[in-house]
Amino acid sequence: ELEDVVGQLAESRAAYKTLAAERQAADNEGNLAAREFSFRAAEADTLLQSLRRQVADEQAGCEDARSRAASAKAHSESIEREREEERAAHEEALEAARADAQSASDAADRTLAGVREEAAEAGRRVEEEVVEHMSSLAEALRRETAAEDEARDAVARAEKAEG
Repeated sequence: ELEDVVGQLAESRAAYKTLAAERQAADNEGNLAAREFSFRAAEADTLLQSLRRQVADEQAGCEDARSRAASAKAHSESIEREREEERAAHEEALEAARADAQSASDAADRTLAGVREEAAEAGRRVEEEVVEHMSSLAEALRRETAAEDEARDAVARAEKAEG
């Protein structure tokens, strides 16, 4: 019986050693898995930190782009306001020029009407003077004709008196 107990004890020892070796192998695998997990976790953390920096950089880039877009929009609106003011000033100047042109046209029409009136009056005066000169000329011709008639009559009387 002692041999049986010693045999069982040897078997138990062998089983214990096998279990201990299996446990050690399992522990080694666990430690290896834990180290691999820790390594992968560190890699994941590094990747996460890198991604966070990229996201922060992208957000800063987006904010910069938004800021530039807002600045460009404000500049565009400023230019649009300036153009609108220039257009309004141009239209106002155009209206003033139109009014000045109309005023000048009206003044020219009044001046032309005055000149036409003066020309008509001068034409009437010239016509009256022409009629007066024609009357004077007709009177002078009548006198000349009468003087010629008298001279002929005088010559005829003188010839009659001589003859």
